[in-house]
Amino acid sequence: MKRDFSQLASGYIAALGGKANIDTMINCATRLRVLVKDLDAVQPASAFTDLGAVAVTTHHKMVQVIAGLDVPQIIQEMQVQLNGMCRPDQTLDEYGLTYDGERARILYECLGLPENVQLVTTTGSAVVVQVRDLEWVDPFDVMLQLGIGITSVDKHGRQVYVYMSGATSVAKELNHLIKKHH
Repeated sequence: MKRDFSQLASGYIAALGGKANIDTMINCATRLRVLVKDLDAVQPASAFTDLGAVAVTTHHKMVQVIAGLDVPQIIQEMQVQLNGMCRPDQTLDEYGLTYDGERARILYECLGLPENVQLVTTTGSAVVVQVRDLEWVDPFDVMLQLGIGITSVDKHGRQVYVYMSGATSVAKELNHLIKKHH
C-alpha cells in the first residue's frame, strides 16, 4: 500500500502545533527531530501514533518522532508545506539554516538556558562551551540520542567538551545563536 506523504506531513505539522510552532526540523533515517516554539502547543503522543509513529519523546522544546523508514519522504513533504514551494533539493532548510546550523541549534538546547552559555571555542574535534552551571547541561546519553554527530562529552570545571564531526562549523553557528539571544 502506497503511503500518502502529503497527508502524513499535514498530520505531523498539525500535531506539532501547526506551522507557526515549528522552529527547525532535521531527520535521521527513522526519526523527525523538531524544535518547537511552544511545547504546550504540541498534541499528545496519541496524535502522532494515530498517524503511524512508533513513539514520541520530548526534551525541552525538542520533539522526536520515531516514524520509521519513510521519514525522508515525510520531512521533504513537510518542508514543501511549510515553505509553500515546489520540491527542489535544498542545501538550506526551510528556515535558511545549514545542516551545521541545525546541529548547533539542537546542541544549544542541550546547554540549558541561553544565559548559561558564556563562551564557545573549539579544540581539535571538540566544541568547547564555558557555562555558568554544569547542572543545566544535558547528560551525554541524551546528547547522543539526538543524532547530530556527537561522539563523546567531557566536563571539566565549567567547560563542556562536545566531541563531534564538524566541530569548528558547529561552534561558529553556536556563536551566531548566542549573539542573537544575548
